[in-house]
Amino acid sequence: MKDTILGVETEYGLYFKKDGKPAHLLDKEIIMVKFNNLLNEYLKNDNQCDIGPSFQFLENGGRLYIDTNIHPEYATPECSSAIEIVKYNKAGHNIFFKCKKPLEEKFKNEGYDIALTFLADNKALNPDRSNNNEIYNTYGTHENYCIQKSSYNYDLWNWLLPFLATRQIYSGAGAFFTEKNNKKYPYGFVLSPRAFFTEETVGGATTAARPMINTRDEPHANKESLWRLHILCGESNRSDWSNWLKIGVTALVISTFCKKPSVFKNKPNLANPLSTFKTVSKDCDPNKKNVLCFNEETSEHFYLSALKIQKIYLEKAREYAAGEKSDNEAEQIINEWAEILAMLERKDEELEYMLDWKIKQKLFREMEQRKKAKNENFTNWDRANIDIKYHNIDPGGIFEIMEKAGHIKRLVSDADVLEALIYPPSTTRALARGIAIKICKQLGLYRKAVDWTSISINGEQFSILNPFLPNQSDASILTENSSRMEIFAAHYPELNKFLKRTAVEMLGNKPRVE
Repeated sequence: MKDTILGVETEYGLYFKKDGKPAHLLDKEIIMVKFNNLLNEYLKNDNQCDIGPSFQFLENGGRLYIDTNIHPEYATPECSSAIEIVKYNKAGHNIFFKCKKPLEEKFKNEGYDIALTFLADNKALNPDRSNNNEIYNTYGTHENYCIQKSSYNYDLWNWLLPFLATRQIYSGAGAFFTEKNNKKYPYGFVLSPRAFFTEETVGGATTAARPMINTRDEPHANKESLWRLHILCGESNRSDWSNWLKIGVTALVISTFCKKPSVFKNKPNLANPLSTFKTVSKDCDPNKKNVLCFNEETSEHFYLSALKIQKIYLEKAREYAAGEKSDNEAEQIINEWAEILAMLERKDEELEYMLDWKIKQKLFREMEQRKKAKNENFTNWDRANIDIKYHNIDPGGIFEIMEKAGHIKRLVSDADVLEALIYPPSTTRALARGIAIKICKQLGLYRKAVDWTSISINGEQFSILNPFLPNQSDASILTENSSRMEIFAAHYPELNKFLKRTAVEMLGNKPRVE
């Protein structure tokens, strides 16, 4: 897995309330434009780094922006491990919540007394039907896996689809659809709401005709040697476990194919991956034999369960890992993946503290019992309301309250998330971006432009084209206890010299980052 760079983009649902009621459509359009402008103004005043409207990079190496002028979005910095993704994704929630009160105050100064709510959600009712008269809007989490371009081809898509269609048994966010007799959306609880907003298996679009795997060639790196595999069928997970398994297991499966494609010779073949994606989600039973497969040699059709499909991929990954050098994270992911599948098979109640869809089912069940005790009905709107509130990133939201009370098992601590809020990862090029932004902030340098592959300061341009640099396993340069500045100086010497020289000229001393 050390040959893959990871990243996640989370789309946020943004809700406005004016006088305690949802903003009217016309007001909402005006407010969205104002939100875009005020967010950029807020970040500039907070001495963050920008390259123009809707394009803000942060000191932790990530990016916060308005996507297509429709919704806020946060992209994690480039990470070298799945557990880093969990930390930096949670940091993104904190960044948006930090913006909430200052933005509400700015709106008030503009004559809009409104309340903002950010949701890391996957499905939401669209009461004004502004999106082509759709009943629901969807907000996704796009996964990025930077791999060698030589490994990226049609076979990879083909081998990934059965895995992606069935991984929802541990990565699904869960959701409740309230509309009956609707041809597009099922009625009731589902494992993966994203399945019902996905229309193709593979394609170049991201919104219209949304595919499971996006094919556009946009690596944000050396285009000749690297490819960014862009997966759109995932969703925003609140649970550390669901998020870590989603990213970690997927990265492991991709590494397995890239390094040892021969292990997939006898992989499952699905009759219809997109249909399977929806069926598994709707049936909510990992053990049910509802996945229609076929044998390429005999053309025989047969059914397997989503759990069985995942077990097949688990064994393929084990076969690959057995012949590789020691990789602690890969070994941990394989062990936990196997344990989670075993727990799903025996319907272990412990999963109700670990996986998003299981946590939601428990919430629904407990709330229904409370309502019955009061002789009250537990309606579908109650379920939908809990569903949405679960994804509210406010510290007073349902998920945060449950997590702090110990009702949800964690993988990362508040201290881990705070560190990810302030500092970039030390094992990818995000280190150079984050440190450059931090030093520019300290020096008051505003003539700067930063993007994924380059940094420009006072007219001086520096390339950060290689996402794998630095690599902390290079023991000839660094020790395990090296500080971020030491790692930065060793791998980006020209940029380091320039920043030191600029600091001496402006302040007469060297910048401190830690």
